[in-house]
Amino acid sequence: MKLNRLVNIALGAAVLFGFATTACEEEGIYTVDAPDWRESKIDSIAAAEAAKNSGDTTKVTIGVSEVGTSDCTAAWWSAFSDYFAITAGKQLVLEFENHTSGGGNWNNWNVCLADGQRDGDGYAEHFVLRSDAYGWGNASYDASKITFDYQDIDGDGDCWNDFLSRMEGAKVKLKLDLSTDGWLYLTAEQTATDGTVMIETYQQLVEKATINAFLIADASYLKMEKAYLVPTEHAPKPDGIPLSIELANYPRAVVLGDENFIGNLAITAKYSDGTSAVIDTSMVVMSTPDMTTLGEKTVTIAYSGTSQGNFSNPVFATYSFNIVAFNKVVIDPITLYYDANTEGKYVVSPLALKAKGVDEQNVETPFTSDLLAQIVLAKTEFEKIPGTTTIEGDWNGIATSVEVTLAPATYLGTDVSTGWWTVFTPDVQIAANDSVVTSFYVHSSGLENWHSSAYILRGAALNEYAVCRNDNFGWGAGYENNADLVLESNWNWDIFKSDINGAFYTVKVVNNGNDTADVYITVQPANGGDMKFQNYKGIKVTSSDLFFSMTCEGSYVVIPQ
Repeated sequence: MKLNRLVNIALGAAVLFGFATTACEEEGIYTVDAPDWRESKIDSIAAAEAAKNSGDTTKVTIGVSEVGTSDCTAAWWSAFSDYFAITAGKQLVLEFENHTSGGGNWNNWNVCLADGQRDGDGYAEHFVLRSDAYGWGNASYDASKITFDYQDIDGDGDCWNDFLSRMEGAKVKLKLDLSTDGWLYLTAEQTATDGTVMIETYQQLVEKATINAFLIADASYLKMEKAYLVPTEHAPKPDGIPLSIELANYPRAVVLGDENFIGNLAITAKYSDGTSAVIDTSMVVMSTPDMTTLGEKTVTIAYSGTSQGNFSNPVFATYSFNIVAFNKVVIDPITLYYDANTEGKYVVSPLALKAKGVDEQNVETPFTSDLLAQIVLAKTEFEKIPGTTTIEGDWNGIATSVEVTLAPATYLGTDVSTGWWTVFTPDVQIAANDSVVTSFYVHSSGLENWHSSAYILRGAALNEYAVCRNDNFGWGAGYENNADLVLESNWNWDIFKSDINGAFYTVKVVNNGNDTADVYITVQPANGGDMKFQNYKGIKVTSSDLFFSMTCEGSYVVIPQ
């Protein structure tokens, strides 16, 4: 069909050329002897065309020379420029003078890139961008790609008052560049009347061969000066080959008889051009595991797409899961300690539970965090009211339940971002030959050994005798250079950080009455491992002036009431 069309066009052109030649021979319309006015008309048309198209520049006719009203009262979405079409490989340049009511940063020029025309069939906006580096758009819109260099010229800590004053009367050169690979690049060069130049840029993938642009006034007034097209300044982005794929949200366990081994699998591809994308499972090739037998299964995934949707050499990733034959799931009772000093509800995560699966032979399998994550509770938010209730749940189609007890507690810190020396328990005085005992839970970031609780022994004037941590370390006037100080612990340092997270602590501080004090720390790890201890004996203090307090870092402490 294309060949026939080209042949027809060629034949038509030949016939027309023949008629024109014959006409010229018979009539002599465009001979040298033609009337002067005709020659003058021809020259004027040629001059107009030459002025319109010069080299690589194609001038665009402006029909609406003023957008908005000169008093800057045009309401939003009521005053528009012409539609300017941009084709792939071209850059549209709009030059205009900006005037503003001064009411807000947004009361200046605005531009919209869209398919079709407003209120017409197929109209769809790609994005709307304002002069104050703000916008909105479709799913491809990405505000993080907006850049601007608006400066705080008067030094008051606010660039926007300077921006707004300089936009009045500013000359704007707005460049809208549609590359051949479907990217739209926007650059706004705004020159204030005092010569200050302000730049704003944005880019978005529009994947269109042609797109419309139009300006919008909003309590502003735009005096159009020039519109023209030039070749694009942007070469096509290189196609990124896949470097790797990352897998997440795949099932860790599947009940025997369930054929779904994909679950909520999420696949993210990373490419050589620095981009990444979430890809659908329909875009990869997966191996199919044997779902009829128990045990660990492995799925291999191959992906061969590029960042621009072409084919490349494949990359691979695998994940594993277990096929289990549990006929029941047992969840241990749990006590939730809520902060009695704050409002709101207590939210429980399945990861905070302890559970096990039981098969037909009553063989118990403790749940790992992967298996716990698949527990669905009928209720996860609880009012901060003491009491016990039973909550129904489900694990991969197996009904279960958990007994939940709510109890009040005092919180030291609110999360694992607690900074050092920012929170403290009230000082408690310990008389000579007396002691104080406190018990609590510590939730740690697990990043450092010292991300836990710490214990302060000091006087009434806040003079520190010692600060003792859980990891066999401390300091203070009664700690340092103390030859009689004894440190004892049975920590396994290889798993220390996991042992302290979620653990239950009991701390006893003893005032020996002879100007020394001891600190005894016992820890029951949350994972049920062996009891740990950390002791500091013989700290030098003033027995008649001994107070105890706690703090924490990179953690928070829950003290049951």
